[in-house]
Amino acid sequence: MRTKHFSDLIIVFLILFTASCGTKTDDKAENLVNYDSVYALYNTVKFKSDSSWENMISEDENKFDLMNQLISEMENKGLSSEKAEELKNNLNDLKELQYSREDLKDSEKIDEYDSATDTFTMNLFEAADEINLEEKSEDAKALMDSIEAANNNRLMLRIDHDVHTKVYNEIIVTYPDSIAGFENGTQPEEKGVFTIPSE
Repeated sequence: MRTKHFSDLIIVFLILFTASCGTKTDDKAENLVNYDSVYALYNTVKFKSDSSWENMISEDENKFDLMNQLISEMENKGLSSEKAEELKNNLNDLKELQYSREDLKDSEKIDEYDSATDTFTMNLFEAADEINLEEKSEDAKALMDSIEAANNNRLMLRIDHDVHTKVYNEIIVTYPDSIAGFENGTQPEEKGVFTIPSE
């Protein structure tokens, strides 16, 4: 269901864009909505949505690389080959769960990936503790801190993506003719956002 919140948010953004261009204001917000301001807002939220997604995937790939580095460090500092192989296989399983942008409409899949990430990270750190990795490697703590930071950044970027994507979706629904004009007659589809699955 469309909420009044996002419709009001669009109007606010449009007022700001119109005012910044020096357009004369009117008592009614609707009178400030024009083709140029819709176009400016559409391009802005589209860019922010796209860039947040790209940066989120980059952070996720960085997280995978750091996890692999930590496994290698543990292997070099006494972790058994069997345990190292198990962790590598589990990391590959986690990578298989990584979702695409289209998958954002499937909130349960996103929730599954987030839970799997938390579980694997915990298992990875527990394996490091079992061999006292921090005492044997001066890089261990930095690696683990970086893994947590990369994952936190991933989650924050997804939130940023969803905030701008919700506005994007409202714009293409509220101003379909204008948006089709921007896109050479093609009406874009609404993009997926993550919502917490209901219990």
